[in-house]
Amino acid sequence: MKSILGASLLAGLLAFAAGCSSADAGRVGAEPNGESPSQDDGSLGTPAPATEETTSSLAQSLREGDSSEDAASNPCAATTCLVGSTCEVVDGRATCTPNASAGAPFCGGFAGVACPGAGSCVDDPSDDCDPERGGADCGGLCECNVRALCIQGFAFDESPEVCACVPSEPEPDACAAVRCRAGTHCEAEGDRARCVPDAAAGPFCGGFAGIACPGAGSCVDDPNDGCDPARGGADCGGVCECSAAAASCPEGVPFDDSPDVCACVEPVNPCAAVLCPVNTTCDVVDGEARCNPIAPSGPFCGGIAAFECPGAGSCVDNPNDGCDPDRGGADCGGVCECNIRALCIPGLAFDASPEVCACVPTEPEVDACATVRCRAGTHCEVVDDRAICASDELTNPCAAASCLTGTVCVERRGQAVCIPADSEVCE
Repeated sequence: MKSILGASLLAGLLAFAAGCSSADAGRVGAEPNGESPSQDDGSLGTPAPATEETTSSLAQSLREGDSSEDAASNPCAATTCLVGSTCEVVDGRATCTPNASAGAPFCGGFAGVACPGAGSCVDDPSDDCDPERGGADCGGLCECNVRALCIQGFAFDESPEVCACVPSEPEPDACAAVRCRAGTHCEAEGDRARCVPDAAAGPFCGGFAGIACPGAGSCVDDPNDGCDPARGGADCGGVCECSAAAASCPEGVPFDDSPDVCACVEPVNPCAAVLCPVNTTCDVVDGEARCNPIAPSGPFCGGIAAFECPGAGSCVDNPNDGCDPDRGGADCGGVCECNIRALCIPGLAFDASPEVCACVPTEPEVDACATVRCRAGTHCEVVDDRAICASDELTNPCAAASCLTGTVCVERRGQAVCIPADSEVCE
């Protein structure tokens, strides 16, 4: 309808323009002869053809009028949307909606199809089903809106078809097929490999200050410093090297051949500075201190037969049997421990060994002389749990007595008695 009205208007305007041009031409042609025109003033006469200029002006005016009318009826005419979106008129307003994702996997729908990986299912704007307007079981498209951190050797693929961490392709190693001579190593620069001298490993030595090497180390020229003493280099610096061939250490003392030491060093026990938890012991493994569980020594307990421990002992898991009840191990065996200290009645003593863990009768001390009879003049004595017969010690009371001159000491009934020397001694 709009195009028909425009065409009619254009035809009318062209006819009117042609009539005006014809009337003006008749008046101009009559004035030189002094004759009045044969037509009335109000007559238009025969229409003349429209000129090209007039037609262009009218067409331009019509286009501008049509554009104004389009903007008024279509809000999207004056709207510019971003790339990947399209302008749509929603409730009389221009709205930019994203284009349907090309190649995105289908999701949702009646079957509730899930998206791959960590992808999320969004509504498909290109279909006729809108879940926000009562659409049930609408299908959608998968999007990947996450940026996951992957472990080493994996990279995140953010395409809607994957949206997950996938193994990363290893970069080609240019040095894989290169073998450098001694004292050099291969370095890759882009896709090219080259052999470069090894960096000096020992400490600095020599130079202007004549720095010496530690221990028995020797100073050699550094091939990477650009100073060569064999070619006139003065006060060149060097690096320390250590040769264990010239080392002579006492027995049991190792030699440290690192360039930073190069000397005999006393062995250091790494466990000396380590405090291990209870029921563990420190062991040196490859020069390092490690706390390892103490091998249990108690009797077996638990298991499928549920063996009990003797006395008041408790059954604990055996850390060396490979069965852990805390991690689903069923009917694990264990070992008995005695972790109590009981107070026993007189005549009993507590035996804390895992095999007993109870109060037991105390054993009386054995008298080694109980079954020994010694001969006259000797008696039994216990020496180092053994019975021996020792000679009796004879005591002489006169040994400590001092008698007057002319008297002598005699023993009477175990006592010292001084009597005259000429008296008869009676026992």
